[in-house]
Amino acid sequence: MPVETAPPMYKMLIEEMEKAENGHENYDFDYYIIISRVYKLVNSEIDKELGEDEGRSKRSKKINIDAPQYDYFHYEDEVLESNAMHYGYFDFTNKNLETDARRVFNDYGIDPQLSVLLLDKKSLANASAEMAEKFPPY
Repeated sequence: MPVETAPPMYKMLIEEMEKAENGHENYDFDYYIIISRVYKLVNSEIDKELGEDEGRSKRSKKINIDAPQYDYFHYEDEVLESNAMHYGYFDFTNKNLETDARRVFNDYGIDPQLSVLLLDKKSLANASAEMAEKFPPY
């Protein structure tokens, strides 16, 4: 789905939860858990096997990823993560492909991981407003 659809969906969720709260229904949530995906950028195993000299001669510039770097599957997850109380990345139990198999047009491989975000009501409202500003509708 286009990223522009995320802000209205989160806004509707917040509004519906407020209506349920005001109607004294049993939907009074203080926290929200959002589960998504991220991609961990990892050094290529092929370049390691070729060695430093051969790898540099084939490529104009070599990217060395020492500290973990992540790329978001959904653009709105970056905004949600910046407003989250806590977040974490977890490895999947079953891995189907090697990280180099996903190395299309890049000097690094990607390793899909699970992203879990914990937000309270206020943080989710702030994230929704920030997403509406950052990703306006067409």
